[in-house]
Amino acid sequence: MKLKELFSILPNLELLHIKEDFATDPAITIPDFNPRYSKIVGTYDGKDVWGSRFFGPDHDAYGFADKDQVLAFVVIGSDKNAKYDAYPIERIWTDPSQHGKGYATALILFLTQKLKVKLLIDKNEKLTQDSWDWLIKGVEKKRLNAIDVKTNKIVKLTKLKKELKQKQLTSTALIIESTSTLATLFGTGYRILKEMPSIISENSYYE
Repeated sequence: MKLKELFSILPNLELLHIKEDFATDPAITIPDFNPRYSKIVGTYDGKDVWGSRFFGPDHDAYGFADKDQVLAFVVIGSDKNAKYDAYPIERIWTDPSQHGKGYATALILFLTQKLKVKLLIDKNEKLTQDSWDWLIKGVEKKRLNAIDVKTNKIVKLTKLKKELKQKQLTSTALIIESTSTLATLFGTGYRILKEMPSIISENSYYE
């Protein structure tokens, strides 16, 4: 699936007749997934996944929101890296009050399992503390695999933790893929609300 297809009917923010400062102000770094320039692109665990070009046409943002509160979001580059056949991960964020609930991992699994895309962490990409915490936790709980693009082998948890101490840079590019889940995934990435919980649940296998 081409991710651009999901955003094909989103309006260009620059063409909006009424300028919305909160939508275009570069000082604001948390998208609000306003329906005027965002749309629901699918579901995971029965929760709507919102898509937005909040950060511009070169960046696709996916997130969970509850009314006016953004629970978590991920940003990936809108253009695939042809060398690795993967989309670069640019940012992962979860509201501090929502940590530990699996929202960020659910968004990544939405992309890798439902939309069937591979994600890339480039060796030159400096990860934030939140991003490292998410990656290590996901690998530790066997939700995600981090694969060394040079060897095509899964990177061990000890190596990831070691690299965290090295100025938050990976020594090689990593492909992020999901591991198999206990619960059956429903649908192909679109709006399907009657899903069994697999990640976003205190009683789920992974939690």
